[in-house]
Amino acid sequence: MDTPQERLKYFILSQYKKIKDFCEDLGISPYSIDKYINKGHSVLTSADYIQKLSEMGLNIEWYRTGKGEMLQEHEQSNIKQILKVKDKEGVPYFDLNITGGIVETFNDILEKPSFFIDFLPLNDCTAYFPFWGDSMMPLLNSGDVVAVKKVNNTNVLLWGEAYLIITNANSNNLRTVKLIFKHADPSKIILRAINPAFAGDIEVNKEDIIGIYLIKGKISKILI
Repeated sequence: MDTPQERLKYFILSQYKKIKDFCEDLGISPYSIDKYINKGHSVLTSADYIQKLSEMGLNIEWYRTGKGEMLQEHEQSNIKQILKVKDKEGVPYFDLNITGGIVETFNDILEKPSFFIDFLPLNDCTAYFPFWGDSMMPLLNSGDVVAVKKVNNTNVLLWGEAYLIITNANSNNLRTVKLIFKHADPSKIILRAINPAFAGDIEVNKEDIIGIYLIKGKISKILI
């Protein structure tokens, strides 16, 4: 990868399953991003976008020059300083955008976990992963690390709590973290963002849910 365009494209493809999901997180249109990821076209240099890319975990020095690692090293090292990290035992930490990927369970992820976290209060969780986006502020900030536990029975849910919800094509292949609320129709649930800038309820049929995970805890980016 010789150019910033190639490196940005690699970052997008390695962290997201769909370019449009990356565009939503960055706040740019898919049409506009095309000129920034094709060799010979423009280089993304806007200060606002560079700041946002940094918040999304991209090592800006690597993006500009190719030196160092793609992802910011301090994020993983600081997590390791806070929690007991092991190579094989504990809950797996996946350093990628889960909500941007098409997965039914964390076992479907091809990438190996970056490491495992042995933190007793959350050792019954399924996985840790970084959360990106602003829709769940102030509960979750972009860059926070969340711990999730798989729910096996959609008839036993905690209303008003945050979940990672994964749906099939009938519900537009959603991969999103939202609060869930009871629907008047027992065969459906309501998904709702916290940030008022993302107002608007989403109704989902329970039968379309292929994976649902309770958000049990987080490591705030402020702390790491």
